[in-house]
Amino acid sequence: MPYSAELAHRIGKMMTERTGYVEKQMFGGVAFMVDDKMCVGISRDKQTGEDRLMARVGPGFHTEALKRPGVREMDFAGRPMMGFVFIHPEGYNSDADLLFWIEKTLEFNRQAPAKPVKKRALLAPKEKKVAPAPLKSVKKKDVVAAKPPKAKAKPAKKVAKRK
Repeated sequence: MPYSAELAHRIGKMMTERTGYVEKQMFGGVAFMVDDKMCVGISRDKQTGEDRLMARVGPGFHTEALKRPGVREMDFAGRPMMGFVFIHPEGYNSDADLLFWIEKTLEFNRQAPAKPVKKRALLAPKEKKVAPAPLKSVKKKDVVAAKPPKAKAKPAKKVAKRK
């Protein structure tokens, strides 16, 4: 498993006490989603091999979050992601610290805009759901025996007349 099941269990327990959530596999780890928006996740640091939290704290708390122990800016493909931070174990080992980060992510989640509808989904034809026709009870007298199809008459051969 690319991330700690124990840490995922701790997060899940704390999230359940506060709100409903969905776990999704992403970033080579797991993300905890609330209202279809990522709050917190777990991934493994490729350099150190240790688990780290990914927290979506929002741009308003980003700078303050970087001042806390074990926190660094989250980057993907070399680009920093404003409003997201990585937290190494010294920043979340205690239950109080982990709870702090979960509450910060849930706080931002309530303010975060809803996920936009993808253009592809708008362009795709809408599927119509057709309700199945209700079944009718069939009476024996209503059943008509199927008749085999009539064979086509073959044209008669012409017989040449002798003179």
